[in-house]
Amino acid sequence: MDFYDVTKNPYIVLKDVGSYQCLAGLLGETLDHKWEENTCADLKSTFFKFCRHCRSTLKITDIRDLSEAFLMYISKFSDKDHSV
Repeated sequence: MDFYDVTKNPYIVLKDVGSYQCLAGLLGETLDHKWEENTCADLKSTFFKFCRHCRSTLKITDIRDLSEAFLMYISKFSDKDHSV
């Protein structure tokens, strides 16, 4: 619930509670304060683009699987400045 409280993003559904903290850290954020509106919008946009690609190319449709794949993607390919 902390992730939703700071991002208002119900779309990213990770299996492990600690994964939300990991995602936040990769983006240069924490779960202790509300994120900037632009950061939340960028995250949502990037996640939706990633999901569209995975659905069409890899035929992954489960939101939990898409969310886990997104976390792996961000952990490997996020910019050094932590932007999405």
